[in-house]
Amino acid sequence: MRLRSEGDSASEKDINLTDDWLKWYASTDSSKPVFSFLFYDSPHAYDFPEDYEPKFKPMVEELNYLLLNKNTDPAPLFNRYRTSVHFADSLVAKVIAELKSKGKLDNTLIIITGDHGQEMNDNKLNYWGHNSNFTDAQVKVPFIVVGPGVEEGATPEYVDSFTSHEDLSPTLMKNYLGVENDTSDYSTGADLFGIFTDRDWVISSQYSGYGIITHDSILDVNAAGNYEILDKSNRPIKRSLNVQNTKEALERISRYLK
Repeated sequence: MRLRSEGDSASEKDINLTDDWLKWYASTDSSKPVFSFLFYDSPHAYDFPEDYEPKFKPMVEELNYLLLNKNTDPAPLFNRYRTSVHFADSLVAKVIAELKSKGKLDNTLIIITGDHGQEMNDNKLNYWGHNSNFTDAQVKVPFIVVGPGVEEGATPEYVDSFTSHEDLSPTLMKNYLGVENDTSDYSTGADLFGIFTDRDWVISSQYSGYGIITHDSILDVNAAGNYEILDKSNRPIKRSLNVQNTKEALERISRYLK
């Protein structure tokens, strides 16, 4: 198992990651199942190769958070971010093309997601990037699942319910790995292909704390245990602490600690 890719920039590392995966996949035994986890870093750094044509304009030439403020036009920065995502997509396309050329695409479950969103001062409070609040701009991510069994298991209509990365493991365990245990034996998530009941809240975490997110508020708790109740745009509101939600969240956080 490799833990990092070599390269002087995020985009160079991503190119090497993809090339190394292609070489590795070519050497695998096609009669046996394989698992791959590819982490593309270019969007984190708003990076792409110098010779990669910008896809969205106008675009800033470089990223400098010190120059940003609440009155900065986000479009040029966002366009650089979009181009970096476009570049990462081009590398993912090579992986998918390889699966297709080997006749494995229809028998491969592909999951594309992100570990966080990327705020562009969406709420006009001078927040840029990620890991600074728990608003939708920073915590909502795409979660695309394609492959065998998806059409049979997924809900066909649009559902406006809270989901979480916590749901990934029970969905895979129940539907693809033959695990029959109750999901609570090993996960705080739920099977996305099962009978899904909307949650009252979800948990999201960052380096220095965590947030309990409901449909209309955020309980932001820092590392010292101090908390603030905010609306969904990260502005303080006067509201009593929901003790029940908080107790359930603390139990969930500590359920598997030994």
